[in-house]
Amino acid sequence: ATTSATPETIWQLWSDVANWKSWDAYVESSSLRGPFAVGSHTTLQQKDGPELSAELIEVQPLQKFVDQTALPQSTTLKFIHEMNATPSGTQITHRIVLDGPLADQFAAQLGDNLRHGLEDALQGLVRLAESRK
Repeated sequence: ATTSATPETIWQLWSDVANWKSWDAYVESSSLRGPFAVGSHTTLQQKDGPELSAELIEVQPLQKFVDQTALPQSTTLKFIHEMNATPSGTQITHRIVLDGPLADQFAAQLGDNLRHGLEDALQGLVRLAESRK
């Protein structure tokens, strides 16, 4: 999605883990243990799903962050959040990557819900960011 909101506004919303529910309707609650930096851990309770724990494995302020959840048998679920300033506004990309021996199995079970949730969250992020201008 492309938004008129600044990278600073998007970054503020991304790094405020306790308030992810303000732009992601699938989040009941979320928390961060430590600073918004590599090595810190998040906990996210989904409204109709399990609690997920993730580690921040990449943090590039005003550009990108990646959190990773460990799944059974060395399978991982990564949520990749990126943004770039463009002449037409801030371009935001949210992606999910499943990797490991059970990636296909988890993709078959969770893929549609993850895809729709990611699209909805991105639109919620844009709406909230643009309301803060």
